[in-house]
Amino acid sequence: MAQQPNIEVPSRPPRDAAPGPADNWDPARRPGVISAPGDMPTGPGFGTPGPDAGWVLGLVARLEIPERTPALEAIVGAIAAARAAALGRAAVPEDVRVALTLC
Repeated sequence: MAQQPNIEVPSRPPRDAAPGPADNWDPARRPGVISAPGDMPTGPGFGTPGPDAGWVLGLVARLEIPERTPALEAIVGAIAAARAAALGRAAVPEDVRVALTLC
């Protein structure tokens, strides 16, 4: 982007350009990190955290599925990921087989 002629830009930033940390910042206290079972939020809107659904799609791609379509792969992957997350673990090939049976 071109520089406006009436704005003077210094050639380098001043040495004290980086602001310091906030006054109440404590590196030992990080509010978003779940470090104990009691730290897990509960209630509406919070579910069981599950693993990345990309792993399930890889499992679906390796499984022999009759009449394979992209829509069927997406549905089987979603069901398998939901089953694994409900059990609180990563997806396994058995989740994909159960999802395929349900479909």
